Amino acid sequence: MLSRSKPTDSVCVAQMHPHYLVIACVALLFVGCSDAQRPEAWSSPQRHIAVRVDASQFENLPATFHGAVVRIGDEARPALQAPGSKRVASVLNLESSTDGFVQGEIDLPVEVRDLPGNAFSLQAQRLPIDLAPEMVEHISRTVLSRHITTGWQLIRDSGGRSVLRFAHGDPVGAHRYSLHLFVLESGRAQYRSRTFEAPPHATLELAYGMVAPAGGEGRVSTHFGAALQCEGESSRLVIDRMLDPSEEAGWRDVSVALPESGASCRLDLSAKGPEGEPVRGTVWGVPQVSVAAMTRGSPLPNVVMISLDTLRADHLSGFGYPRATSPRIDSELIARGTSFHDVSSTYSRTDVSHMSLFSGLYPDARPDPGRIQADSPVPLLAERLRDAGYQTSAFTEDALLAGTFGFWFGFDRFRERAYRHEDRGVGTFEDGIDYVRASRDRRFFLFLHTYKTHDPYVPDSAYATLFDDPSEWNEEGMGPIPGKHRAQANAYDRTIREADDLVGDFLAELEALGLAAHTLVILVSDHGEAFGEHGLTGHSFSSQQEVIRVPVVFRGPGVPAGLHVDTPTSLVDVAPTILDLLGLAPLEVVQGISLAPAFRGERLPAARPLFFSWFVDEAVGVRRGQWKYRRDAGRSALFDLDRDPIEMSKVPLSAAARSEWEHAISKYRAESAALREAFMPGARVQTAPVITEETERSLRALGYVE
Repeated sequence: MLSRSKPTDSVCVAQMHPHYLVIACVALLFVGCSDAQRPEAWSSPQRHIAVRVDASQFENLPATFHGAVVRIGDEARPALQAPGSKRVASVLNLESSTDGFVQGEIDLPVEVRDLPGNAFSLQAQRLPIDLAPEMVEHISRTVLSRHITTGWQLIRDSGGRSVLRFAHGDPVGAHRYSLHLFVLESGRAQYRSRTFEAPPHATLELAYGMVAPAGGEGRVSTHFGAALQCEGESSRLVIDRMLDPSEEAGWRDVSVALPESGASCRLDLSAKGPEGEPVRGTVWGVPQVSVAAMTRGSPLPNVVMISLDTLRADHLSGFGYPRATSPRIDSELIARGTSFHDVSSTYSRTDVSHMSLFSGLYPDARPDPGRIQADSPVPLLAERLRDAGYQTSAFTEDALLAGTFGFWFGFDRFRERAYRHEDRGVGTFEDGIDYVRASRDRRFFLFLHTYKTHDPYVPDSAYATLFDDPSEWNEEGMGPIPGKHRAQANAYDRTIREADDLVGDFLAELEALGLAAHTLVILVSDHGEAFGEHGLTGHSFSSQQEVIRVPVVFRGPGVPAGLHVDTPTSLVDVAPTILDLLGLAPLEVVQGISLAPAFRGERLPAARPLFFSWFVDEAVGVRRGQWKYRRDAGRSALFDLDRDPIEMSKVPLSAAARSEWEHAISKYRAESAALREAFMPGARVQTAPVITEETERSLRALGYVE
């Protein structure tokens, strides 16, 4: 276990981002400074990121709180600047024709009429067919937009009167559409950094690439150049590359050794067309300086967080389920680590609950519960680990965890796989295995997320005959699932068993690489799943224990083996616990607490209020010890989970008791409203994110959009 002591207040202030001067008073409601320090010992070197030369270190570059992120191909990375775009025309509320197209006339501004086709991009919004006319403009600002890469035309005439035409691919008359035409602005041709300090024996890591032009048209040849000037050395040209339009789109990586003794250095970066002109869509990643240096104390352990979407806690065999759904998780994580058996999700939907996981905040405290904008100063776990020198990487299956919703902030690499029923999970864990093999000498934070256990429950054929025997159904141990839903529950259990093998194979690779003893592994879920126990199936619209209760398991340095903690806790506690275990400063503002005292044999506070909500108007719930209070649409109910763990019998609720619970909710909402106001983006305007066509298909396959 890492030893701990409280740092001085000056250390905490020095680590606070300037934005937090605005919210410091609110922050004091929730958190103090870290109480951790490193053990006094020397250990072996570990490669980590010592310097990130981000936009703030370059001349005349705009900066947002979370920084720019750019996706090239299927991988997004932090960038010095995202390619800019400007909306030049819109046509709203179009009705589809019998040939499967929608089209509308537009007036192109004079200054863009002669631009080549690859300067334009199209975004489309699918609208309800019965949308009221007065709502069209409003909903066009708030509904998800889809970035269209193929199947559209801009038909121009000499007078500027033009037609946008889009092949939507949906049943005729099923929806209306709004189309928005953008111009991709020319990229910046030259970047010059301020001087940065490179430590001894360091390596400079550069990345660059081209965002594919809209409409599927080709790129122009582009010359990328990078010159490095370090104190005591002549200027070196470290990148001198003409990127041909025929080359496959993707990030290009270059590494170069810096002076062995360390030095003050400066970078000049350029991206130009054949005539030296700026080029649309050029991107430079944030330069990084990595070093394999001796560190004071034990090196910070690697961190791996695995999220199995829609995994309810009571369907893990290691949590008491009678079926052997999770033998490898049981033996490799639960038996070798500490499991928290009474964890409440904050919201019964993927995006909102994962934002709580990464921020330590309840949904009400965030300006948009399931989204984070680049200039909204919500601190995130991945950013704190990135700032501690971790290489941060995520492999997800998009949909509600799409990077454009804000989940890519803090990650050096964020890769999204398009959702497919059959091979969910397999590719994601293969990516994870490839990553740890390539990064075994790195200090890394790896996040893996899969919809393997999400509806529709489609396991691999090797698992297709598991859990099919009706005689094995044990209602006492498996819950009051009605007979008509048991086939679905069986299929769900099969996907858990397959996910268990995926997790087990990944953990085996950590062992084979010699990384297991030096890696903190956290297994989590975002919410559970209902199978008719209370009349509903699925998750978003309910808050009973089968939906709200999720597993959380820690294994690794500082975590005792075989410990089961039954004290009620919340997903907002996960990020504070990770940072506490690592001895890093906490997030500036959190509503969760560190669970690390449990690893030291201390008791966690048993009666603190834990809040949750679900997709119903005015829905909110409070968990306090054995008691669970739920309220929505004017109805309220209280349950004693010690006596009635499956919430079948309401406890009589007096007016005084109801008032006490409602007072707790009012206090929570007032505190959250103060945070929400402090976290509002600087422009005070929220806009719906733009998603890819693949992400829209994933959302539709998972049932989140029609």
